[in-house]
Amino acid sequence: LGFARSLKASGDKSKALAVLQEASLVHGNNKELASEYGRLALELDQINVAKKLLAIADDPAEPDWRVIMARGTALAKDGQYKEAITFLSRALVIAPDHPSIVN
Repeated sequence: LGFARSLKASGDKSKALAVLQEASLVHGNNKELASEYGRLALELDQINVAKKLLAIADDPAEPDWRVIMARGTALAKDGQYKEAITFLSRALVIAPDHPSIVN
């Protein structure tokens, strides 16, 4: 994860995605990995990949507004607006004052 985050931070998002893809072959059910991989896949418009990974990453016992927001964004990009609103609303409840949500 650290290597992929460094690649992403340096602007090499496609290489970061490849690293995360390889890591997911071994650690496919790791929620942190699925979160990072899913959010980057969404950023690179790999919507179907992102939706699958973000569903794995979304843990109701430990909700992460970034994952929930990304799930809503993926659904919206896929034209599923009604479903997207549910996730975007959840993210707003969890992190109501976060600039990424209110701006």
